[in-house]
Amino acid sequence: MIYEFAKKLKDALINLSVKTKRKLKRKLNRSDKKGKQAAANIEADNLSHTHRLKGNLAGTTSSHITPSGNPNVTSDTIKLNKESVDIVSLINQVVEINTPLAKKKNQKIIFTYPNTDCVILSDHNKLYQAINNIVGNAIKFSPFDKNIWIAVTKEENIKIIIKDEGPGFKKDEVGDVLIKFGKHSATPTGDEISTGLGLLITKQIINLSKGKIYLESEEGKGATFTLEFAGDKLN
Repeated sequence: MIYEFAKKLKDALINLSVKTKRKLKRKLNRSDKKGKQAAANIEADNLSHTHRLKGNLAGTTSSHITPSGNPNVTSDTIKLNKESVDIVSLINQVVEINTPLAKKKNQKIIFTYPNTDCVILSDHNKLYQAINNIVGNAIKFSPFDKNIWIAVTKEENIKIIIKDEGPGFKKDEVGDVLIKFGKHSATPTGDEISTGLGLLITKQIINLSKGKIYLESEEGKGATFTLEFAGDKLN
């Protein structure tokens, strides 16, 4: 059964490739500078989407399927190679790869952080994948001309707060979004691809990093994800 979910993500990659080729063909038929720049932008968008989809595909390669048909994304199916991870540096990487997608929709990513070390014990690549999924969704489901805020705070614990101005979640979805596989009522606003698996993988990565993840949302008023980790307890 896992092959059905792996196939779903592979199909998403194929569909993305087909869409990209069509867009590139239309733009490259134009010989002017704007046409060439538009083609370059499409290539950048494709790279970012592909990066995220491949990461989630890797996260499902050893998953199992529950009797209800949901992917069983657990500590048995995702393994972390733990190391000291600089949260601010990692999020800067996430912001960098997502900025072209945000600019395409005239969105802004606003990142604030304290002037102090914010280090936790986790798997750099997996944690990058988790945060990238949340930021990518914020861009994907938010309308044009909106903002995405990312804030790191450090007091007793380290918190990563990701807030958007998207459609939010319905009341009956808020409790399920991090535990059930499937698409929700919101739809992408820029013809992006959505598989419904990313947040399940994100939650498990946070759990394995001995962190917690919370969702606050109201339909029509955006969503706020808070990731919380014990500060400086690297054991």
